[in-house]
Amino acid sequence: MPYQNIDVALSPADVKAVKDAFDTACSRNSPFWST
Repeated sequence: MPYQNIDVALSPADVKAVKDAFDTACSRNSPFWST
């Protein structure tokens, strides 16, 4: 698992930005991800 510790390699700001973008994309493109 080369990406096992991906969060450790990213800064907190990067992690937040990636998660925000991922959540936005999922919520727009898939009803299964709506919260």
